[in-house]
Amino acid sequence: MRQVPALRGRPGGDPPPSLAFRPAPEAPPALDRAEAAGLGAALEEIPSAAFVLWADGRIALANGPAQLMTHQAPQGVASRLRASLAGFDDTFRVTPIRSPGAPHHFLVVQQRGSADPVPGVAAAMAHWGVTARQGEVLGLLALGQANKAIAVALGCASATVEIHVTALLAKSGCQSRSELVSRFWSEPIAQRRDRAATPPPRLRSL
Repeated sequence: MRQVPALRGRPGGDPPPSLAFRPAPEAPPALDRAEAAGLGAALEEIPSAAFVLWADGRIALANGPAQLMTHQAPQGVASRLRASLAGFDDTFRVTPIRSPGAPHHFLVVQQRGSADPVPGVAAAMAHWGVTARQGEVLGLLALGQANKAIAVALGCASATVEIHVTALLAKSGCQSRSELVSRFWSEPIAQRRDRAATPPPRLRSL
């Protein structure tokens, strides 16, 4: 179980720095210790990735699979969690948690059998030189989201999303969004990287 800095970490030491989330100055107060302990124990019984989120998408608690997912692609996971809260991504099931006197927070659990673009996004960032923001767009694009929905989920303009999509097409060597999504799910990223880096053969003149 991972906790926000105001709560104690696991016995034996705090979470690795790469998994630590530092709340902004306006961050809501930490969960009540008793509630945090109860929710943390419940999260660890869930086999898939599970989070407790504040209403703005920031993470309060996460179980082991969720920590690993976040470590692999923090920006991609963050964008998908926000999209799930907004109703644009069905990868996670969102359930409100109502606690008297506490700010709104939610239990967010990865649904069984749902497509998980996080490994592909992480590989694209490593092999294609995709930026963190482009990775967020790629993850939502791979889930079938249109530019307008991606823009709402990421809090930017549709034109900005189109700029990122154009950059993704160039870096992946794909000619269209549909080809990009198809290759994203059907081919290893390394293979796609080689395809993008290899120029097409020249035709011999007759």
